[in-house]
Amino acid sequence: MSNLEFKLVKHAPSINIRRGKSRYQNVTHIFFNKQCLAKKIIPNYAKVKIPAAQKTQNRAQTTQIKEEIKFLYKKKGKINKDLYMLSWNSCNNNLLLLLYCCVNTVFN
Repeated sequence: MSNLEFKLVKHAPSINIRRGKSRYQNVTHIFFNKQCLAKKIIPNYAKVKIPAAQKTQNRAQTTQIKEEIKFLYKKKGKINKDLYMLSWNSCNNNLLLLLYCCVNTVFN
């Protein structure tokens, strides 16, 4: 039986903990904004002062919250995609290492 030969390979990058944390925070921000819309509460960041009727001001504030929710969903999608690609690359690196070891043992 031939000896196994292992070469040093660059380890796959570990998933960044900060991205996981920001993903969780993003989900909580989405939940908070949806609860504000459901309960008809306006958070401080969405308060807009327009020299117009109260109805127009309320509509502008709810539109601001809805736009924030859309932005957070896009951000969540990007974070999910980045984490997926990171784990996919990690998986590919491990498969390549396994394939290299198997081919090396068969042909040596």
